[in-house]
Amino acid sequence: MRRYQQRVDGNTTEIVEAFRALGVSCEVVNDLFDLVVGYGGISMIVEVKMPKAKIKAGRQQKFHDRWTGGIRLVRSVEDVAATVATLRRWHSLLTALPVAP
Repeated sequence: MRRYQQRVDGNTTEIVEAFRALGVSCEVVNDLFDLVVGYGGISMIVEVKMPKAKIKAGRQQKFHDRWTGGIRLVRSVEDVAATVATLRRWHSLLTALPVAP
């Protein structure tokens, strides 16, 4: 199995700390994506990039193109807050749905 060089963006620690400070589970993965975050039973994939960096062409871009689940590109603490707001909104919508018998 081929191993890929694992690089961490310079703002990853700050982003992880911001997610956790807002009560969101956050684990560093660093494979096809950087983080997986969870709130209220909902998980989302997060790609961390420095403010002006782009997603790499190739393996990483192909993953982003084919992934149909929740995925966010996060560049700042403000992006973290917006992502957490989305997770909370999804959670409130899902918990408001009637439970099937």
